[in-house]
Amino acid sequence: MSVTCKWEGNHEGQFRTKSFDIFRGGMLMGPSGGLNVGQGVELEFELTTGSPPLKPHAKVLRREKPGQIAAELTSISTKDRDPFRVYFFGYVRN
Repeated sequence: MSVTCKWEGNHEGQFRTKSFDIFRGGMLMGPSGGLNVGQGVELEFELTTGSPPLKPHAKVLRREKPGQIAAELTSISTKDRDPFRVYFFGYVRN
């Protein structure tokens, strides 16, 4: 799935990346867009085509394969939490 990453601060920016894996507490994405371990970022993605985009906050946990990062969801709104759970549990079953 396509993911938009946004961050603020001295070097604010935005880029699009792809999720290779999604798990209950976060996702594996690449390319990394130059994000550093520990950096906070706002993600934006659609779980299914045409669904409202989810906009959780995340933190980069570690670098994976070259150009990939693992990000932990640190904050997800109440309105986004239920669709994420439904998607996640359906994804795990498949």
